[in-house]
Amino acid sequence: MKPSLLTKTPRSKVSFSIEKNTYSRSPSSTRTPRESNSLWSTLVFIIHNSFRNHKKLGNAIIAYLYKKNYSAIALNMVTDTRARFSLALDSGNLEVAFKTCHEELKDKDCYQQLGEEALRQGNHQIVEVAYQKTRNLEKLSFLYLITGNLPRLEKMLLLAQSRGDVMHRFQIALYTGDVQERIRILAEVGLRNLI
Repeated sequence: MKPSLLTKTPRSKVSFSIEKNTYSRSPSSTRTPRESNSLWSTLVFIIHNSFRNHKKLGNAIIAYLYKKNYSAIALNMVTDTRARFSLALDSGNLEVAFKTCHEELKDKDCYQQLGEEALRQGNHQIVEVAYQKTRNLEKLSFLYLITGNLPRLEKMLLLAQSRGDVMHRFQIALYTGDVQERIRILAEVGLRNLI
């Protein structure tokens, strides 16, 4: 007969210690923080293994944790990359979301969601990468403007010139305050009367 992980105990200072598939009761006051972390790690390991063996049970527990706003805990237990990305965004964990999106998913939609969340949290480095991956040059130019990154803004002007994007060139010329470039652009498109 297997020992049960969920056995009823009185509400005294008694907790479970797990060692080599045996479950014994020991007073919680005798535990050190290191042992408590080891116990937590062991419990997470056992729960994670039960998820692998019983997918429906694992999905139900993850759904329950998500519903009760424990996305950070559910994030540690999920194995599906799309769900991991979604839970990482929901819990505000940009590092995990970026790693999942950048290394595993490499999807334009996930970069858009990542960019929105990173912008909301104020992480402009991740926003920059997300805008570069989605090739959202207008938003990237504005990001360079508000962060004061003028050398990259000038590179964006060269990129717009090579692409033949007149509107983007004019917008960047406005951002940088380059009057000569604005005059050159207006002359190129035949609007000399605006000069």
